[in-house]
Amino acid sequence: MQFMGKEDVEEKHVKRTQKDYTLDFKLRVVRELETSHISMNAISRKYGIQGESTVSRWLEKYGARDADGNVAALMLRKKRPLSGLEQRNLVLEHELSLLREKLKQKGYKEAFYEVLLNMLESGYRVEIYKDKDKLGIKPGR
Repeated sequence: MQFMGKEDVEEKHVKRTQKDYTLDFKLRVVRELETSHISMNAISRKYGIQGESTVSRWLEKYGARDADGNVAALMLRKKRPLSGLEQRNLVLEHELSLLREKLKQKGYKEAFYEVLLNMLESGYRVEIYKDKDKLGIKPGR
């Protein structure tokens, strides 16, 4: 009879960064947690989620029950009308996410223009310089 070592039995887990956690990923983890009999700790290890409270927060935010398994308390909390501050907070969170997306897009545009300018300088021998007051283009040597 052959014995398997611990490394043969364990699944290989990938450490993740916060940037890896898409909404689809979060919802999939929450759905699996709610439909299976796997603990939060086991789910965290399975998906390589590092933060101890990360899955708990996802469950509270996206799940049909809270971290303690209380369905009724969460449902009651979702049904009560939001206070003025809570409504304002939701609006501000939405605006923040829109601004972050615009900033991300602007970063892509800047990178594109930088590559384009480098191509002009190297391929066409056009020297491009930036001044605080103006952007100028002058013929190359």
